[in-house]
Formats: sequence, structure tokens, C-alpha cells
Amino acid sequence: MGSPPPAHRVHLLEAGSTRQLGAIARRGGPWRRVTFPALVAVIEHPDGVVVVDTGYSPRAVAAASRGLSRVYRALLPVTIDPTRTLAAQLDRLGLGPVTDVVVTHLHLDHVGGLADVLDAAVEGPEPRVVLDRAALATFRATRGWAALVRGWVPGTVPDAVDRLAVDPSDLPRADGAWADLGPLPGGRDVLGDGSVVVVPLDGHADGHLGVLVRARGAAGDGGGDDVDDVDLLLVGDAAWDVRAITDGALPAAPVRLISHDWSTYTATIDALGDLRRRRPGLVVLPSHDEAAIRRVRDVLA
Repeated sequence: MGSPPPAHRVHLLEAGSTRQLGAIARRGGPWRRVTFPALVAVIEHPDGVVVVDTGYSPRAVAAASRGLSRVYRALLPVTIDPTRTLAAQLDRLGLGPVTDVVVTHLHLDHVGGLADVLDAAVEGPEPRVVLDRAALATFRATRGWAALVRGWVPGTVPDAVDRLAVDPSDLPRADGAWADLGPLPGGRDVLGDGSVVVVPLDGHADGHLGVLVRARGAAGDGGGDDVDDVDLLLVGDAAWDVRAITDGALPAAPVRLISHDWSTYTATIDALGDLRRRRPGLVVLPSHDEAAIRRVRDVLA
């Protein structure tokens, strides 16, 4: 596999949550409401802080309380403590300024805290926002039922993002065996050292991205040699439950109606399964799998 890139400390935060039937997210899941956390990954890099997705925020919930977006909020009721937003948690962590935000896709639970992050940068350099520009253009042009079906809430992506956006195609290709995620498409190097790589994970939503990062293991800060660092692939909503990838436990049939492209979605899950078999040490983490997030958090520094 060649020499891996340097490992970074990765914080797995939860910025709000929703509740829905477990059987919707995974065939064979429970027919009762379970919690789906909104995962945010915060990567400490020597040159700054990279945030992957931004979770919910009170202002995003307010946006979902207007017009047709109220249907979205009724189907996916949100719980968000103002003291547990991404911005509040970043402040408590005491990290440096956010230099890059990677948006896996434009659904509310992934962009809801984006305005807060940009507001926090008002007195310093603004972060780059890595996302699919074509998806952003479609988001801007879509309203009404078309937006609702796509899971988009108008008003949740700040206008400044149009200026700050960096399309993955504008980033250098990720080289080296470590960044090889075949059969998935080739990745793009976010920071220039190969340690944070974005990769297309099409199907669930327009322009959906995943993020590969070399994460520091629990004893990887000088506490010992017996704990390995973690090759972590954050897959956003390319799967809602890791068992979709490991066991083929796909979401319930109604999810087809709200998927951008169901056949591409299932092909991506198949590719993720193939990748995991090819690289058994790779940890694949969906954004809303509460049990998987706990397990991964336990092995990180």
C-alpha cells in the first residue's frame, strides 16, 4: 500500500439529530423511532482545521419552518441544543480557525451549521467550501416541490458560498496507493499532502462526496506504539447504516422515491462493499449510524 500520509486528530461531533423509524434506514431494522445523529468530523491539520459537514443549527431549523419545507421538518423532526451546534463545539475545543469545509451534499443536516461557521470567520480569513458546484447551481435554481423532493431547504446555504466554493475537480488528483479507493472514482487532494481526500459517492444526492482521512488512533499521540492509526472513510449519506455496506441491508423501498438516482446509489454501495473487502483495515463511517459512530469514536485519539 506504500507509505500512508501523516495522521491527524479527528473529532467526531454530533450537531443535532432527528428521529425516524429504524426500518426506513435499514431493511430488517426496528419498526420504532430511533435517533439519527447529524455527524460532523473536525480534522486538526498543522495548517488549519478541516470540517466535514456542519450538522443542524437553530437558524436552519427556522428555515425549515417556512413554506413547503415544513413538510421536511414534519417528516424529520429536529432536535438541536444551541449549546451543541458545530460553532459552539468548535469554540469549546479551542481550535484554530476553520480553513476548509467539505460539504458531502446539500441536505439540511449537512449544511445547517454552515452559516454559523462562516459567521465565525468574519474577523479572519474565510474558509474554502469544497462542494460540487453543479449541485450548488441546481440548488440555487430549484424551489417548491422540486426542492422538497430533493431534500433541499431554501435559505440554508449562505450566498457567500458561491464565492468561496471550490469544486473537487479544481483540486489536484490524489496520488499514491493509500488514496486508491478503487472501484470508486479517483479522489482529490484537499490539503496538498494527501491526508484528506474527497471522492465522489454518487446516488443519494446531487454531487455527493465522501472524505478519506488518516485519523490518529487512541494512543497515536505519543501514548504508545500498540494502537494503529485509522484509515477512515466518511461516506455521508451514501449509506445510512454501515450494514448496507457490510451485509447488503439497504434502506426500505420508499427511500427510492427520495433518492437522486437509486440505481447509482446501490452501485455506490456495492463499490463501497468491494472496497472494504479489498482494504479490510479501512473504516467506513456513515453520518447517521449512531452505533458505528460510537465504535469509531472509541478508537480515535
